[in-house]
Amino acid sequence: MRLSIAKTLIASMTMIVIKDASAQEVNIKAPDQEEFTPYIQKVLFKDSIKTQRLFKMDGFQVWTVQLPNQNPETVLTSKDGILIRGKIIGPDGQDISGSFTGMTAPALAGSKAPESTALQAAQAAPASPSVQRVPQTPPQTNVQQPATAQTEPQSAPATTFDAAQASGMNDASIPVAKDLAEFRQQADDFSMWVQANKFKPGAPVLYMFADPRCPWCARSFVELKPYMDRGDIELRIIPTPILSRLSFQLAVSFIHEKNPGVAFIKHSDEIISGSPERTPMPDSEMDQKVVSGMERNVKWVRKNGIRQVPFFLYKDDKGDQVLAGALDETKIKTIVATGKTDGKGKND
Repeated sequence: MRLSIAKTLIASMTMIVIKDASAQEVNIKAPDQEEFTPYIQKVLFKDSIKTQRLFKMDGFQVWTVQLPNQNPETVLTSKDGILIRGKIIGPDGQDISGSFTGMTAPALAGSKAPESTALQAAQAAPASPSVQRVPQTPPQTNVQQPATAQTEPQSAPATTFDAAQASGMNDASIPVAKDLAEFRQQADDFSMWVQANKFKPGAPVLYMFADPRCPWCARSFVELKPYMDRGDIELRIIPTPILSRLSFQLAVSFIHEKNPGVAFIKHSDEIISGSPERTPMPDSEMDQKVVSGMERNVKWVRKNGIRQVPFFLYKDDKGDQVLAGALDETKIKTIVATGKTDGKGKND
């Protein structure tokens, strides 16, 4: 597992720049099993009401801690007794701290799910299609908007939509993963995902959480396309429309396509080229099983603390790994070289 961070610690020690991000779950050891300064012991094991060790990064140990009456936060410690608390900034200037705190604790309220009449209509629909079991109809597309989940929905009508319910926090049917391995299992079995390409035998499986209107997702699709065309990677897209109401409508529209994966890829090309925005299919024409599956995806990622896209899951010899932020060729080559298949994909 390789990660690199800026070698210079900002004076306030509140910002870390990550070039790459992959995580491996490790059990926490008690204070007497490792050497910690008294202050580090205090933060990790006395002040924090919930602490979990995640992974090593350039000699730093990454943790999530939750202090009383506060949201989970990321903490780094070194063997030299340094402790760093604060934001983790990805290569595109995005705050990706939530990707790490989300591995251990659900988001604690406030994140607003897409407001959509289709989303509201999904409340009574059946639970849990997983994989590419979906109907067929038309698609939609495009724009340029930053990929953070807090973006306000655009021109949503007045509604009685329950944002807390949409976040999944009040929905007992939405699971919360206790660790990364369980989250990966839920990606397999609980989420609605689509297989995006045909692949060679043994090609590594890569799950991609993507919003149709996310430009960093579009860039990642463009980077992945040559590897997908050669069958070097089996890409599974988990539609994650967290940016806006239109994102939700577009994602549902793509699932109605004969080949949803192709629809997502084509749309990413249009985003990159600056093509005009598409018009989604009417809410009234959306299959409610698809709408329900999409709503579950949104609730599931929010309840498990995923606050930005793109977000990736794959497995290698060390176990389950995550990447946050846009992919580049170096990361993709690492996945191709070290990633594993699970034998569940089909080349029909």
